[in-house]
Amino acid sequence: PGRAPSGADYRGRSGGLYRRLCRITEPFLPDRTGINDIEQEKQCKTKNAAFGRQRFKELCNMSVYRIYVEKKEPFAVEAAGVLASLRNDLGLSKLRHVRLLNRYDVEGISREVFDSVRDTVFSEPPVDMVYDELPAGDGKVFAIEYLPGQFDQRADSCAQCIQLATLCERPTVQNARVYVLEGDITDEELERIKAYLINPVESREASLEMPETLEARYAVPETVATVKP
Repeated sequence: PGRAPSGADYRGRSGGLYRRLCRITEPFLPDRTGINDIEQEKQCKTKNAAFGRQRFKELCNMSVYRIYVEKKEPFAVEAAGVLASLRNDLGLSKLRHVRLLNRYDVEGISREVFDSVRDTVFSEPPVDMVYDELPAGDGKVFAIEYLPGQFDQRADSCAQCIQLATLCERPTVQNARVYVLEGDITDEELERIKAYLINPVESREASLEMPETLEARYAVPETVATVKP
């Protein structure tokens, strides 16, 4: 009584529950006909693992959580550098101010865990401001994210820190950089700015909408025609 929750409590509440579900919730079983037994075992394990993850999310009422983190004005050095580059390199003299926010989407943890790490993992209270929604304003807004398959060190570091701090399963974290441009900027100039800031080799423009899930979903490739010799 009166004891503060320990790491073991979180592990039992989240990680342990997840592992138990993956072990005991196995609706997919091989038919044991002797044909391709090994391949059937692999397929069933894959299906059961996916089923366990889904049941874990349902039982813990987990969803995608989002926050925005912005440096306070005296510490917004990177945003000031972007403003100077756009003015000098693109000749955008009417661009008055640039705000740069890091957007974090997190899935795979409870709301309680998310609230406990938002001011320790995602931000530093002395120098950062944290928002639950994108701040309202008259500026033009767009976001940039890494292409699928590109390593995002910022997102990976956040996921590792959450896992170490809570002793839960490692969550899924996605990061995007949101730019807010204030000034008399035309649509043509906005496209020039995007082309200047987005490196198509590793990044792309990100949606501003809230996703239902962070799970990567790819279309199954269809059989393509082949040329016979």
